[in-house]
Amino acid sequence: MNWYRQIQQGQSFQFLAPYSFKDTILANNGGDIGWVSLGELEENFAEVTEALEKWEISAPFKTKWGNHIIQLLDRRENVFFKKSDFEQKRKSLEKKVRQKKERIQANRYISDFIGELNPQPNKNTFRKLWHAVVGEEQYKTTLSSPILFTDYIIEEITTKLSDQIRSPLIFYKTGEISLGEYFTALKKIPVGDRPRFISLQELSNKLGKWIRDELLIEEAFRRNLHNHKDVLQEMSEIRERNSYFYLLKSELDKIVVPEKVDRYFNDDQIRKNERSKNLSRFHTLQEWRWWRAEINLHKKLQEHNPTIHIDEKLLQEENARIDWRDRIRLFMIRKPS
Repeated sequence: MNWYRQIQQGQSFQFLAPYSFKDTILANNGGDIGWVSLGELEENFAEVTEALEKWEISAPFKTKWGNHIIQLLDRRENVFFKKSDFEQKRKSLEKKVRQKKERIQANRYISDFIGELNPQPNKNTFRKLWHAVVGEEQYKTTLSSPILFTDYIIEEITTKLSDQIRSPLIFYKTGEISLGEYFTALKKIPVGDRPRFISLQELSNKLGKWIRDELLIEEAFRRNLHNHKDVLQEMSEIRERNSYFYLLKSELDKIVVPEKVDRYFNDDQIRKNERSKNLSRFHTLQEWRWWRAEINLHKKLQEHNPTIHIDEKLLQEENARIDWRDRIRLFMIRKPS
């Protein structure tokens, strides 16, 4: 509710997004999820979205994914799906249906698996952790601003709770995790991906999600799933995607917004009166900045001229090995788009 009050008082989604999203992309682009159809959204999320007028901001609402506040930036009405469109997008639609079925099965498995282990926080240790976090505000259950478990805060809490560091923080059917083990695990997580919380309940929820993920990872290793070809392929794709977004983020930080562009996005009257084809296709300044960063990054990738080293000895060995009477397999290096 605190964030909703801030938005009502004029605070921007761009300012609050880094505190509210664990997803790096949404945290950096102001929470803009782009164009989506109502059918792609969770039922309650779609219902709230459909009731909004353009630029209207919803009241806080809850789905199984958490609490949400949304703003409708634009709407496309009466979009008809022709047979030719279906045939063109058949593979993409089949993939989405398959992914939805996979999510349903995965959620069912997770629910059964975690339900069987039944992880529960140790109320005594958890309360002491909360009091150590909030300091002089120890009797409050909601803070004035979000807290992030930085290394400094972890060290500070470890010092305060030195006599409790080996106390169990979480119990589950086949074991327990101490407060010290939790902090050790947190330090291995990049700071930006660590839990952010503003209340006692939110910290409890984040702790629950963490132990759920830890138990699932432990089970995956036990089953040797980390060596499964599909997992290795997915990890390779994630590394490539993260590398790209790392470079994109570095370009984003260098963007200097022209005064004309800044005025357009920060003055509603100018936006209503000016019909700039270059700017009207962007709903937010953040969307424009990401677009500009992508252009700059693609230009650098196209200009990149790597040094190619040819191992002549290996080439001669391969040449001797190949039966030149057979068909030759052609290899292609993909040029950055």
